[in-house]
Amino acid sequence: MFNIDDFYLGLIFPTPNYFTNHISRNRLIQYPEADPFSEFDEKDALVLGQVVLLKKNGDKYSDEEYSIFDNELTYKLGETNRLGITLAYVRPFLDYFDDSYFVISHEDTCLDDHLLEFAFSQPYYVSYYKTTGNYHIVINELHTMDNFRYDFFLDLLGEDDFNKIVPHQNPQKKK
Repeated sequence: MFNIDDFYLGLIFPTPNYFTNHISRNRLIQYPEADPFSEFDEKDALVLGQVVLLKKNGDKYSDEEYSIFDNELTYKLGETNRLGITLAYVRPFLDYFDDSYFVISHEDTCLDDHLLEFAFSQPYYVSYYKTTGNYHIVINELHTMDNFRYDFFLDLLGEDDFNKIVPHQNPQKKK
């Protein structure tokens, strides 16, 4: 059964070994869409990491977006997994999103443009797959993922160093 409290946001970082080891290379040759760092070049991935949706299973977190099959890609906080990925930061999903959500049938959204438009207008929604009985959180507000990454660096660096290092908008005019 679906329980929103089982879900977390996590920030993962590749080790340099991730890009060269045969296990991750073979996995990505077969399933290139399963690379959580595909939108970054190697240097940016090492520095920025990737924010991912996770489901907690005991002391491990399963990657909901980049797993090839259920629980294929898992992490433990502060540890490097077999592929060379480290989970550095994790917070409950509901720390960043409201707990009022809609469960919408995936099959129905394929047939009803208005329902699909409604789904995309939400910060996130839960897609239910009738054929498999699976649930999947679809996040539409991607800026929230950037906010999560900023929170990690703010916690890591402290407010003074964060403000010195990380560029950000200052609404006040300089005199």
